[in-house]
Amino acid sequence: ILFAIKENKIVKTNPGNIENAFAIPLENDTFSLIANYKDPFLSSGNNKGSVRKSIISHNSSSRTKWPSIVFGGVIKKSTTKKKLALLKINEKSYILKERDTIQGIKVISFNNDSIGILLNGAKKFIRR
Repeated sequence: ILFAIKENKIVKTNPGNIENAFAIPLENDTFSLIANYKDPFLSSGNNKGSVRKSIISHNSSSRTKWPSIVFGGVIKKSTTKKKLALLKINEKSYILKERDTIQGIKVISFNNDSIGILLNGAKKFIRR
């Protein structure tokens, strides 16, 4: 014979009926999920994903017309251990090292998350 407390009362029960002695009535609860965001694991084949780009300008002249420039990142050449920058200028991709000039744009410096470029004396830093 077992004794249990149920609803602030001591209840006598046998060992085979122990589940009923402690049974607590449950109230139905409802909830809803608001999932109004894009699932990051479900992407279509033509979705390039979202890329956060920010441009920090220094000493840039308002007269300088900048082409479309996207900094893709840095790769390290395995044979020479030199770093190369991936740059897309007007939808055309280039692999450049520091001090290279392409389409009048000179690469001043770069690291893993940004690149410094120069065009007609105007300097600009682009983040990945």
